[in-house]
Formats: sequence, structure tokens, C-alpha cells
Amino acid sequence: MAIDRKSFTKIASLGGVFGHMVIRQNGKLCGCGRRGCIEAYASGNAIDKILKKSNKKNISTKSMLLSYQDTKWSMKIISEATTYIAEGIVNVNSLTGISNFIIGGSIGLSHNFFREIIKNTKKITKRKIFIMKAGLKNDSEVFGCLAKSMMKKVKHE
Repeated sequence: MAIDRKSFTKIASLGGVFGHMVIRQNGKLCGCGRRGCIEAYASGNAIDKILKKSNKKNISTKSMLLSYQDTKWSMKIISEATTYIAEGIVNVNSLTGISNFIIGGSIGLSHNFFREIIKNTKKITKRKIFIMKAGLKNDSEVFGCLAKSMMKKVKHE
């Protein structure tokens, strides 16, 4: 995450990632051990759990997004999950003023999922928030870590 074009490194290991921001007090248990994180509602694992509890037990999140993306039940799941992501985006924008967001991950890069993030963000706020897909797709985090480690190496030389 960058603020005024300078890398924000206060908590470098979490900079720019808000999946573990709590958006529902005492909500669903997240893999990190906290309750109510965005990840607990809007990740591939969260959607897999929703599918397993429904009558769609044999459908994975990936197959839902590829083969069932335009069905009424799939759009309901996508809309709910992306509403949580949109809340996180608007929260970060309200707190920091950051207005540019990059969405990655296998579900975030799905056409319907990405489109719903934008739609739900616009429902929540009238502020100008720019949301784009990660250009490096699922490799964004790996390249970010590589760039960060190379920056440290150059500083020390």
C-alpha cells in the first residue's frame, strides 16, 4: 500500500491487505482466529462453506463462478460476498482517503464477482473510488514480495 507515493510500511506484513478487517462484530470464525473478518464472508473458502451448507454440496466456488455464474442462487451468493468487500473498500477509503484499489485472487478476478464489487461499492458511497483487477492476476503478491525484498537489498548496499 502506498500513501503519497511512498510505501506504507508501518505493518509491512499486512500493508494493503484488508481481508482480516472485522466488518461484523462476533461474526463467523475466520482462519486467522478472529471473528467477523471479511475473509470469513467473502473468500473462496467462505463461499465453499456456503455451498456445502446449501443444496449445492458438490459444487466448488471455482465451478460456481465458471459454470453457474448467471444463476439466481449464484448471483445471490456473489452479491452478499461482494457487499462485504465493498464495505471494506469504503471503510479504508473513509479512514485513509485512499481511492485506488486493486482486486486480485481467483474469485476477485472473476468477471461477475469483480463487477459486483464495483456495483456494491457504488451503492454504499458516492465518493469516487477506482477499482481495478490486478494486472499480474494471482501472481501479484509474489511479485510484490519480490519487489519488497529487492528494495531492502538495494537500500543496504
